[in-house]
Order: sequence, then C-alpha cells, then structure tokens
Amino acid sequence: MNNEIEHNSTDEIICPWCGYHHGDEWELSLDSDDLICDDCEKEFHYNRDVSISYTTERKQCGNNGCEYEVAEYSPYVFNGKNWTIWKCKTCSHQKTLTGEIAKDGEPYLIELGATNDTL
Repeated sequence: MNNEIEHNSTDEIICPWCGYHHGDEWELSLDSDDLICDDCEKEFHYNRDVSISYTTERKQCGNNGCEYEVAEYSPYVFNGKNWTIWKCKTCSHQKTLTGEIAKDGEPYLIELGATNDTL
C-alpha cells in the first residue's frame, strides 16, 4: 500500500491503492462495505463515520409570552395580604402577585412588580 495517499478520515472515499477520488458517496446505502476502484479496479473496504452535533439556545419568551407557575418558596403573607412569587417555566422571569378580593367575592391577582432577584 502506498503510504503517501491520504485516505483516512477524508471528506470523500479515496482509493487506498491509487488515490482516486470516488464521487457521489451519498449514493452508497451502507456505512461500511467493499468497493472496487473505478480507476485501478482494485478492491478496498470503506467505513463511513457520521458525526452529529447540536446547537441550543435559551428560549427568551419575554413578559408577554411567559407561562408562569408558583415558585417553590411562596406563597407568603406580608401586611395581611397573600403574596406569591410566580416564575416563568421557560425563561425564569419572576413577578410578584398579591391576592385581593374583588367585589364579587372572587380572588384576583395584581402584579406588583417584576424582579429576577432571589428572595
């Protein structure tokens, strides 16, 4: 075998006997098989190495798109009102709400301010 032919970890199949570059590798159905060189007609074996990588980023939904749930360290009582810290499930934005009683007797929530500080 000619050691001067670069045929390992290349972007295409290269005959290790003569250095011929075989095109259209994507048409090969197997990740490992034997081939006969189109140029020198010698047989050789190939292995296809596939590498997959992923890129992620944090979803930033902002105040209008946030989906809130009660944070684990609340609710708490202050000045005779029930106060609750709500945290977005996605971006961790936090807001403080207090439970008030409306004229119809049903509770409603009033946002008192937004904070990202830990209590």
